[in-house]
Amino acid sequence: MAGDPIDHPFAAAPGTVYGFRTSPLFPDSHPITDRYGAMVILGHREEMAMLGVLDGVCTSLPTIEAAKSCNLLRSNRFALNNRPAAFACMADEKPTLEKFTHLGEIELTPAMQKAASKFLRGQVIGMHLSTSVMAAHDVEGEWRWANDRDALITEQERDARRREAERTKEREYQENRLKHLTWEQLLTESPLDNWQPSPPYPPAEIREAIVGRIHAACRDFQALGTAPRISVAREILRNMVHGIREDDERHGYGLETEEREDIFRVISEIAFVARHQKLASEAEDWFYE
Repeated sequence: MAGDPIDHPFAAAPGTVYGFRTSPLFPDSHPITDRYGAMVILGHREEMAMLGVLDGVCTSLPTIEAAKSCNLLRSNRFALNNRPAAFACMADEKPTLEKFTHLGEIELTPAMQKAASKFLRGQVIGMHLSTSVMAAHDVEGEWRWANDRDALITEQERDARRREAERTKEREYQENRLKHLTWEQLLTESPLDNWQPSPPYPPAEIREAIVGRIHAACRDFQALGTAPRISVAREILRNMVHGIREDDERHGYGLETEEREDIFRVISEIAFVARHQKLASEAEDWFYE
């Protein structure tokens, strides 16, 4: 029944609709939006679910009757070019959206079926893989783009400056850090501790799994001694990256751009200590092999 809790909501039948409260887009956005939207399951393929974001925005949880009159949201903010707001997530994801509620079922429109058609045929190139939080950001972002654009752009620019300042500070820190970095030091550290709280960062389970893979790679390098052959170093690092990708898939594709940047920073450190710094530039390609 509508409103009842569901163990694996995104494994439900196509046409199943969920409501939620939208999420703030940037750190200095107002923490409570008081705006609500809805998403619909478009279909499934293997362990993935395709979700479509509906175009209604409400001041409280929408009703299933309201959802029946909605179309797919079109994303236009920051030059997204009117694409349908549809994406894939793991079917067994446990959503963290606020006020997440089962609203009922609707019949999928031809436009909704078309948005899912490539996914259902296994054509995943260009498809967005994310978590259900993306639906909340889509609804909030499009509403603010239409109704509060100047403030939204200001927040986005401020966030971009903050990120660049953090990257500059991090580069300076790393330049000094790398001069004295050793395997022993890497093994005593707990990288990715900045992934708190969850949400918005991935769950602690995926961080712990990734840190375990990082430390295992460091131990492999440590056992090889000074300056291992580049082919051996490449194999160790590639296996680590492939393992991290598997962890990400298993936990519902929670690694966004910021988390991947953190991982590539650690990979760069490992490559430096292994005396094969150029391997760091190959890591991103391995992530998508």
